[in-house]
Amino acid sequence: MFYVISLHLLLSNDPQILLEEASSAFQQDQHKEAIPKFEQAISLLNSQTDQKEIADASYKLGISYVRTARNQEAIESLQKAFTMHEQLGDTENSGFDLTILGYAYVNMSKYDEAVQTQEKA
Repeated sequence: MFYVISLHLLLSNDPQILLEEASSAFQQDQHKEAIPKFEQAISLLNSQTDQKEIADASYKLGISYVRTARNQEAIESLQKAFTMHEQLGDTENSGFDLTILGYAYVNMSKYDEAVQTQEKA
């Protein structure tokens, strides 16, 4: 029994397993379940070596926040994703980040910010 619990604890701290579980929940529109897994995975990933994974996970986390009406958190996550994708030279994903960021601003009735964000995309 102890070994099963220990194995579960080890696996629950593996960012790759957490990302897989989060992505699976995300794809099934189970955003409330995906959020804590994305959050934990992002906190465990190494910001020096896993920038692309952090950026992509932050984007999906942002979408999950939008879909659960946690728009301020979505804005923070999507801004992080945008900054990282931009630093990586990933213009396609940077555009996706800005598109969803615009939706988050609209949801919060921040129309000027939404327009400015969409003009960048």
